[in-house]
Amino acid sequence: MLKDERKRKYCVGLHWFLFAAIALPLLAPSTSLAGQIVKTDLFNVGDHGYRLYHIPGIAVTAKGTVLAWCEARKHGGDWDDIHILLRRSTDDGLTWSKAKKIAQVEGPKKKNPVAVRLRVNPKWVTYNNPVLIPDRDGTVHMVFCLEYMRCFYQRSDDDGKTWQASEIAIPCADQFRNPNETVAVQLADGTVMLNARNESKARRRIIVTSPDGATQWSEPRFQEDLVDPVCMAGLTRYDHGGKSLLLFSNPNTLKGRRNVTVRVSEDEGETWPISRSVEPGYSAYSDINVTPRGTILCFYGRSKKPHFASDRLTVARFDLDWLLHDLPAGLEDEERRQEVDFVKKGQALSVHEIGGQWSGKDGALVRGGTAASLVIGGNHFGFDGGGKVLLMTRTCEGHLWASWSEDDGRSWSDPKPTSLVHPDAPRMLFHHPDGKTLVAFHHNRHSGGHFKTADRGEIWISLSTDEGHTWSEPRFVCANALAAGTGSDFLDHQCSYLDAFVDGDDFHLFVPHRWKPALHLTLKASDIERLPTKEDLQAAARVEKTLLFEAREPSAPNHLLTTLVPEAISAQGRHENAIS
Repeated sequence: MLKDERKRKYCVGLHWFLFAAIALPLLAPSTSLAGQIVKTDLFNVGDHGYRLYHIPGIAVTAKGTVLAWCEARKHGGDWDDIHILLRRSTDDGLTWSKAKKIAQVEGPKKKNPVAVRLRVNPKWVTYNNPVLIPDRDGTVHMVFCLEYMRCFYQRSDDDGKTWQASEIAIPCADQFRNPNETVAVQLADGTVMLNARNESKARRRIIVTSPDGATQWSEPRFQEDLVDPVCMAGLTRYDHGGKSLLLFSNPNTLKGRRNVTVRVSEDEGETWPISRSVEPGYSAYSDINVTPRGTILCFYGRSKKPHFASDRLTVARFDLDWLLHDLPAGLEDEERRQEVDFVKKGQALSVHEIGGQWSGKDGALVRGGTAASLVIGGNHFGFDGGGKVLLMTRTCEGHLWASWSEDDGRSWSDPKPTSLVHPDAPRMLFHHPDGKTLVAFHHNRHSGGHFKTADRGEIWISLSTDEGHTWSEPRFVCANALAAGTGSDFLDHQCSYLDAFVDGDDFHLFVPHRWKPALHLTLKASDIERLPTKEDLQAAARVEKTLLFEAREPSAPNHLLTTLVPEAISAQGRHENAIS
């Protein structure tokens, strides 16, 4: 009886063991993403008594453990009582440990003189700007600052309490202003590349390289296709599935903090042609890393309202398929490179270069011997038959420039200037009601360089019947007719950024005026040929001796624009009903 009882208990125990062995894999959460993106908030404002979480960082150790850290600020300011918190994940970023403080300096802590002048609470301790660097041998190196004036090193195995400083990688200079918050990656040849935020006018990331990551740093240069709104960024290597890529994350905008985007480089950081937005809304600091399984983790701050930091810190998990999803299906590598080469030639549609003497070379604009930005803001038009596309863009050179594609945008002709005189202002290109002719509204004056404010004070119209290759003689539409009075020379002359739509034979034009009201004008397509040319205006001025572009009675509030053909153009908008 006792033997049978032991046998029964043994069998029951064996059954439970087998059930557990089978059930555990079934119950384990899956880490597969299958082309999806999954977001997990790791630090939320208000948690644990902190008013703000900032400066996110993420790293993966040699064992595959994911480390996510940040500054935890009690009251929200830069000179706050700040701790450095860490959360760990051992399942590819699926679940996370509780937050833990990981920086502590023993003994008295001298306050930064700036904090003293700001009358910061002397009891507060400010730990700041932490960086964790996993080593191949499993060690995790950590560097952090105390009171923004002393830097400390520590490692996870309690060794290496002292460290030796290297050479200055990016000295602060007039051209490279205040480089800070750097990120680094080792390139395929062993070289270390440093990528730095800065406050330079170029609004681009600064790049330097070193053969050993400590000495012999190269001359600093701007990476033209990595815009920098003066914000922290992330940089890491993706090395999975036979692909070795560099990944970069930061807000993809020249001003403000929004649209955190991940970019991809296939040539060790020389160019960054592929990108996808992770957070189109308000988003700021970010870091990026890759797990041993190839999961990409972008750790960043985001918020519902504009903020220099965020109201939460979020980790976004995605795979390479999601990141590359927007590439055209079936596009071969060589075809994709042709498309990328055109984008590189023109840089990005959001790029804004100012001033300088520009000349044409090999189909691109150059300045000072280095490739400069051609595409500053453009739009494209498709034509019936054969996949023809026209791209037209503003430039600083004094004309609208154009490029044509015969294969639905896969390859492009060298950009070249059109006959349309235009300052560095938006292109205003539309289809004629006949469906064949192109209509370009432009300012028809350029005083050199970027633009003078008066260059945007007139609107002219030109037509093209050969898909934008040639244009008719410009005809005058309207001009600013108010004397100076806003207190801003820039605003006094503005009559630009026109938009339009076609309704039958009518062009409905919407003209922002002095950046305040918007005028609604109606122009009949059949009356375009009746509008005066420059020669007509000069003849009228000689005969009638009238002032065409200035108001005779500046005090009269209702005359915002003037035109010589009032019956052809109907001005719907005035001060009392202008669109604000």
